[in-house]
Parts: sequence; structure tokens; C-alpha cells
Amino acid sequence: MGKGMLDFCKMIVERVSFNDVLFEKEVKKAFKQLTRDEIREFKAWLRDKFREKTRYEYLFQEDPIMPRRYAM
Repeated sequence: MGKGMLDFCKMIVERVSFNDVLFEKEVKKAFKQLTRDEIREFKAWLRDKFREKTRYEYLFQEDPIMPRRYAM
């Protein structure tokens, strides 16, 4: 899969970033839809783009415990 889904998730998160509830919901939804490598890239993008949203810093961590479906 190309970067289509990653770019789509970024676009959605940017569009809902004005609302904290929607922001968190869409970020979590993106984690379910992206591959492990895409998640790493997505988190780096989140850290750079939304540094001021410290309330959601736990979403931006580099290596949090991945859900079981991502375990190798």
C-alpha cells in the first residue's frame, strides 16, 4: 500500500485539530488503520505539527506499547 492512507489520516487529523475530542478520536482511529511503519511516520508528523497539544502527548510517544495486532 502506498502512502494514500497515511496522507488521508494526516488530512483528517489536520481538519479536526480545532476540536480536542475529534482530534483524539481521529488519531486513535488512524492507529488502527495504518501499518507499523506508517504509525511511526504518523507519530513523528504529529509531534512536529501538534507540539502544542501537550494534553495528548501520550499519543505522540515514539515507542509506546503497541496493541497485540502489531506484535511480531
